[in-house]
Amino acid sequence: MLRRCFVIGITASSASSAAPALERFEAVEPHLGTLVGITAYARNVDEARAAFRRAYARIAALNQILSDYLPHSELNQISTTPRPVSPELSRVLHTAQQVAQRTQGAFDITAGALIRHWRQTKTFPPANLPSGYQHLHLKGNTAWLDDPGIRLDAGGLGKGYIADEALKALGLPRALIAISGDIVCGHVQARRSLHCRRRRAVHRH
Repeated sequence: MLRRCFVIGITASSASSAAPALERFEAVEPHLGTLVGITAYARNVDEARAAFRRAYARIAALNQILSDYLPHSELNQISTTPRPVSPELSRVLHTAQQVAQRTQGAFDITAGALIRHWRQTKTFPPANLPSGYQHLHLKGNTAWLDDPGIRLDAGGLGKGYIADEALKALGLPRALIAISGDIVCGHVQARRSLHCRRRRAVHRH
């Protein structure tokens, strides 16, 4: 059973500030095939717990849309038949195509078949595996492929988008979310002094 841990540790505050002191909370949960860590400053345990729940729920929901591992994810349902996609997937696909064009294909969301071959065999993929961002077509919120062998993989772009959305869902301005190598930060406010508070953990089973 998953255990979520909130740790109150070092808090930065201004000695002359009339605002209530914020406390630091940390949580880690497995998502997206890795560990997702969140560090945030909140007024109390209840505020932190509610914020973490919102953020992890958003991550889980977006994983159902953008995962290349889940067979029934929305990303994996894109085929040669034009179909409408969710606003979240549409945004990622349009951004991926823009980046592919600007980098002349150095980033290519259609390289999923090549990436899967490497994951499974740790050998260079054969030349006949299809890829190429030109095979992905978008018209508004409708997407389709012109080659049935193409597989999509949003890669770091997808994780970065999920991290951004999780930060919004968190709703706490002083926060950091780390998804493997993708990190997003909220507002960081400079303080004049540091003090340590008693460390305690709150567990939810």
